[in-house]
Amino acid sequence: MSNIEIVGLPETPNESPVNLAIKIASHAGVQLQPTQVESAYRVQPMKRVAGRPKPIIVRLQSRILKDQIISVGRRLLNATKANAKAMSYKFVWVRNCNIFLRKNEEAPVITVNSEKDLQKIN
Repeated sequence: MSNIEIVGLPETPNESPVNLAIKIASHAGVQLQPTQVESAYRVQPMKRVAGRPKPIIVRLQSRILKDQIISVGRRLLNATKANAKAMSYKFVWVRNCNIFLRKNEEAPVITVNSEKDLQKIN
């Protein structure tokens, strides 16, 4: 209930999964302290795909912390979907923790990383 799975983050020698989790939380606007992370480690997936990094499992002290980190991305996705619908955008999708949208098959792809990026679709 208090775990987060981080997928697609490249593996580097001597990395610290705890520090990576803190950086990701910071990107989501949550100030996570090392003492709030009970454990963080990479796990072997059930099906190993060549070239794909192992996911990181982060166990936080509380479910509230997890919800704070996850909710930021969900709010941005919901806002993107609402704006895209209002502006008749055809495609909205998420890949590697980035939100993308496209007006139609021929239009360029727009990346949404923050509320400021939503101004690009107006």
